Amino acid sequence: MKYLATLVLGALIGGGAVYFLFVGLPRAQSLPGEPLRAPEADGAATTAVITLDERFFNSVIETIFREVGEPSFRLALNGVMISRTQDAGCPSQVTITPEQNGARTFVRLTDGRINAPLAFAGNYNAFGRCINFRGAAQTNIQLLFNRERQTLYGQINVEGISPEGVSPAFAGLIALFVQRVLNDRVNPIEVLRGDQLALNLPVQAAGGALRARVADIRAEIVDGALRLHIIYDFNGTRAQTALRIADARR
Repeated sequence: MKYLATLVLGALIGGGAVYFLFVGLPRAQSLPGEPLRAPEADGAATTAVITLDERFFNSVIETIFREVGEPSFRLALNGVMISRTQDAGCPSQVTITPEQNGARTFVRLTDGRINAPLAFAGNYNAFGRCINFRGAAQTNIQLLFNRERQTLYGQINVEGISPEGVSPAFAGLIALFVQRVLNDRVNPIEVLRGDQLALNLPVQAAGGALRARVADIRAEIVDGALRLHIIYDFNGTRAQTALRIADARR
């Protein structure tokens, strides 16, 4: 009994030591904006609605994999990236892939959520031994709006990670590595930037322009589609030449 208690205690201490050595202390992640709320029944008259369905998101993902490449991220030891020269044949990295053993990277809009399973593969140089792994991460994406930056962000929330191809002794460590990559290297995602959201419509006949700044963004998921309700604050500006002429006539 005493031997069993010592063994369990040693496993717990060893697991904690491995976590802090290889992954580092947990760090509080401040959200880049305010979570989007549901649209009001009687929305503002200055609301524009953008509808994006699953086919749109998955076409974006397929194009990235096909024409840009598979996103790869270096692993870290206590927050310090492992040097590429450490082992050229085992670069210690995680790569998001289109598919791994039946698990696919795609977006599904259902039950009011943006679910985004991620297939991954990678390797890790553990004291001269190259550990190859693969698997899938179950995640969802939370949308947030930062009014000051006029930017819509996406925040990946990890719900579960299932490493494959590794012994149980390394599965927990690999899961921690993948989660940290998603938390620290991927988040936050810029979905729409300020220049994409802003409106600036010249009114040449009046010598001015109509401008609009985003006051708020609401969201809802209906029939497999994401609807973004973008609420604008409108204001008009007059050209300086027109103002000078008007002042001269007074």
